[in-house]
Amino acid sequence: MMQNKIVITGLMGSGKSTVARFLKKRGERVFFADEDAKNLIEGELRDEILSLSGGEDYKNIFFHDLKLKKNIEKIVYSRLYQDYASSSGGYYEIPLYFESQNIAKKQGFIPDKIIYIYTDESHRLERLRTNRNITIEDIKRRDSFFMDPAKAILLSDVIIKNNGSTKDLIEKVKLL
Repeated sequence: MMQNKIVITGLMGSGKSTVARFLKKRGERVFFADEDAKNLIEGELRDEILSLSGGEDYKNIFFHDLKLKKNIEKIVYSRLYQDYASSSGGYYEIPLYFESQNIAKKQGFIPDKIIYIYTDESHRLERLRTNRNITIEDIKRRDSFFMDPAKAILLSDVIIKNNGSTKDLIEKVKLL
């Protein structure tokens, strides 16, 4: 039986992974794009990625070389979205969904719904500094790869504001 394909997206530190893990724990079928991409990069796409990066570990240069980043993303997202398009549905936690949406469409992955997890910047920055020990400079640099939240909100079907506790977030997800 075909389920709906529902994308969960948002900026780093917004709570999208928390939502996805909760849904998985509840028994929903959940795909994690970052994990799936990592498996592709370390598996069947490894040689192609190493060739693109000149033999250097892509993680060391990924966020510092925009051209390399775009080339790797095109290869990885093309394959990832092929797999997702042929899946029978579920939830797809895809941090850079809007940024890779054109590739998704070309590969036939058209979600039925997009859920955007939004967190005010001050809350997000504090979470990332505290929980992941990431500097403000690094957060801002990584944020620059994401679509502006105001635009992403307009393109989403459901917006979940996450400025409270994890418990508050889960209660909102239960209402979906």
